[in-house]
Amino acid sequence: MNQYQYKRTLDSKIALTILCISLGITAVALAFYNIGGLKYGLKLALVVWFLFLGFFLVGSPKLLTILYLLSIPIASAFVLFAPFYKEFGGFYVETRNIAVPFSTLARPDGVYPYNIIEFFIIFALIDVMIDKKESLKFKPVLVFTALYILFTAISIFTAINPLKAFFQTSQLALSLASFFLLLQLFGENENYDKWLIMITLLLAIGVTISVINKDAIMTLLHGSWISRAAGRFTNPNPPALLAGMAGIFSFYLFLKNKFPLNLIFLAAFILFFLVIMCAGSRNALISILVSLFTFAVLYFRSNRKKGFLLLLLVIILMAFFMFTLGRVILMIRLNPETLKYDTSILSRLILWRNSINYFIKSPFKPFGPGNFFYFSGSLSMPFAHNFLINTLVESGLIPALMLLVAMVAGALRVIKVIILTFKNEHPTLEQLVSAVLLVYLFLILSIDQFLYDGSLWRFMLVFLAFAITHLWRNKGITKYAT
Repeated sequence: MNQYQYKRTLDSKIALTILCISLGITAVALAFYNIGGLKYGLKLALVVWFLFLGFFLVGSPKLLTILYLLSIPIASAFVLFAPFYKEFGGFYVETRNIAVPFSTLARPDGVYPYNIIEFFIIFALIDVMIDKKESLKFKPVLVFTALYILFTAISIFTAINPLKAFFQTSQLALSLASFFLLLQLFGENENYDKWLIMITLLLAIGVTISVINKDAIMTLLHGSWISRAAGRFTNPNPPALLAGMAGIFSFYLFLKNKFPLNLIFLAAFILFFLVIMCAGSRNALISILVSLFTFAVLYFRSNRKKGFLLLLLVIILMAFFMFTLGRVILMIRLNPETLKYDTSILSRLILWRNSINYFIKSPFKPFGPGNFFYFSGSLSMPFAHNFLINTLVESGLIPALMLLVAMVAGALRVIKVIILTFKNEHPTLEQLVSAVLLVYLFLILSIDQFLYDGSLWRFMLVFLAFAITHLWRNKGITKYAT
C-alpha cells in the first residue's frame, strides 16, 4: 500500500481521536453557551469541529465529500440546530441597504461549515493532482469554471456594493471547486455513485420535509386556496425546486433497485412531490411533470415491457396527486383566465425587459454578483428570475455568453440521448436520468435564479456533477442492465 492509498484510509485510531476531540469541543462550547459566557459557543464548536475533520480528511477526497454533503443542511440549521438558527447559522458579514432578504436559510454573505470543507477540498484537489499522478478528468470544465469566476470577479469593480459582490464571488469559487472534485469522484465506482446520491436524497428530505404540514395539506384538500408553505425556508420556491431535483433521482433509484428496496425510493419520491404541492410552486410542478413524462417515455422506448408499467405508474401517480392536491394549483395559479393578471408573471416580464434594456445601454457596466437589487429596474427584487438574464446584468457579457454556451452544449447532449433512444441505441439508465435532470434545470432556470441560495445551489451541483460524468464520459452508450 503506497502513501497515497494509506492517506485515503481512516483507521480506527484516527476515527476515535476525531470522535473524542469533537465531543470535547462540543461539550465545552455547550457549557459556555448555557452559562451565557459565550454567545456563539455552538457556532464556535461547529466551526472548530469541521476544521478538525477537514484537516484529517484532506487526503481522502471521498470521505471529505461525504462530510461536505453533511455540512450543507447543518449550515441551513435544520433539525437539531433549528432552535439556535439566529445565533448558529453562520458568521454573518452583514451588508447595508439590502431591504429584501434572500430566499434561503444559508445566506451567502458569511462563512459557513460548507465553506470550511470547500476550502479543504481545494487542497484535496491539489492532493489528487500531485500524489495520484493522474491527469484530471473534465479539464475543459476546470478551464471553464476558472474563466467564469475570473470574469465574474472583474464585475466587482463596477459593483455598487463591492463587499457583497466579493462574498458572492468567493462563495461561487468555493462551490465550483467542490463541484470539480465531484467530477473526479463520480463515475469511477457505480456503488459509490449510488450511495452518494442516496445520501444527498436523505439530506434533501431533511431540509425540505418541514414544508409538509397539516394546514397546507388541508388547504389543498378543501380546494379553497394555497397556503404556499415554506417550512424553515423564508420562501416556498427553494424547497420546491430542490424537491423536484431530488424527486427525479428518487425515481432513478426506484428503477435501479429491486423489490422491496425500490419501495423506499418510491416513498421518497412521493415525499418530494408532497413538498412541491405544499409549496405551491408552479415552476417546480410544471418542470417535474414535464421531466417525469420525458423520463417515462424514453424508458418506454428503451424497455417496452417494464417501460409500459412505469408509464402506467407515472400516469396513475400524477392523476392521483393532481386530483387530490394539484387541482387547486391548476385552478388558481395556472388558470388561463387569471394568468395575464398574475403579478408574479407580470413582474418577471418587466424584470426581463428592464434588464435587457439596461444591458443594451450599458453593456460594460455590470452591477456585480449579488447587486441586482441596486439595479433601478429591479422592482426591489434580489434577482431577475432568469439565470441567464441575471448573469448578464450582474456579471456582464462574457460570463453570460459562457453560460449560454454551456446551456447549448447541455441541450445538444439531451437531444443526442433522445435521438439514440428513438433509434433503439438505448442509453444507460444513468445517462437517461442525467438528460432528464438537464431538462428540469433548463425549465426552472428559465424563470428562476438560485445561484446564491446556499443549500439549493450546492445540492444542485451534486446532481449536476453526476449528470456530466455520465453524459460526457468516454465510454460508449450501452443497453440497460437487466
